[in-house]
Amino acid sequence: MKRRLQSVGFVAMLAVLVAAAAWLLLPADLAILIGVGDWTLPTLSVVAVIFAAGVFGGAYALRTLQIGSGHDPKMLLPRLLSKKVKQAIDDGYRSGELENARTVVEHEAELAPNSLGLQYWRIRLLLDTGRSEQARRELVRLLALLPEVALTIRWSALYESAGEQEMWIRNVLDRIRDGQILRRSTFRELVRLLMEANRFEEGLEVLQRLRAFDPPAPEEDVELTETEMTLRIRWAKQLGDEGRFDQAMREVKRVRERFSGWSAPYRVGFRCLKAQGDSAGAIAMVLAGFRNTGQPDLLQAAEIEIGQRPGVRRGAF
Repeated sequence: MKRRLQSVGFVAMLAVLVAAAAWLLLPADLAILIGVGDWTLPTLSVVAVIFAAGVFGGAYALRTLQIGSGHDPKMLLPRLLSKKVKQAIDDGYRSGELENARTVVEHEAELAPNSLGLQYWRIRLLLDTGRSEQARRELVRLLALLPEVALTIRWSALYESAGEQEMWIRNVLDRIRDGQILRRSTFRELVRLLMEANRFEEGLEVLQRLRAFDPPAPEEDVELTETEMTLRIRWAKQLGDEGRFDQAMREVKRVRERFSGWSAPYRVGFRCLKAQGDSAGAIAMVLAGFRNTGQPDLLQAAEIEIGQRPGVRRGAF
């Protein structure tokens, strides 16, 4: 019904524009006056006002139609919750009696299956009333229907509560790799979750895509760089633990070049070099770290490593 009214409004605006254009094309010396109460107005002035109103109204109607036509009718839409639903939810959580709220929301969700808000609260109430398996099935069903606006921290938490956070991560990753434009907060939430899951390489990929999609302002660039370096050094440690020393040392070098005053890359580099049996390289690494950071434990690590070398008397350093 709303779409039909928008179409009718658009056609009406076009008719006004055509009529106004016809009046404007009349000969300039043709004087026609319109009487309004005690006033007499030149027709040209009235037509100019109508024409301007038609331009703005037509542009608005056209924009509305474009938005509607570009939306997948199966996709969930963000809509305001009704007063009845809000009251039921508020009363349920205030009293701790959630069954009535769940019943109200279930009924409303059946009437408006494309309402994003109703679907969120329907699943939230399923989880909070102990129906975890039913909630999980609904989250699986809805995943492909979630619009960009739903890829937020709140929905991420919903999937986490249902034990399906990996599904949310995979869905968002796939959308990013397909080139979909997502909110910066969604990128950041995904990076956070990937870091918590020790998936540092994927976290770096998402950060790089965020930079390419929306180059950050200088102050934000500093924050993103810090996040990137944290990801890189933690990935370097993981690579070292897996015996992938060459790749680990490449990441250590990257971090040292950006943050030479941070002790973490020297520590990770020391561990990697020592694990490969390169005692001289390990000592050089922590000595460089001590010079750049002033951290005394790095100097101590060099002393211990030197003391363990054959022919060196302990404490001589």
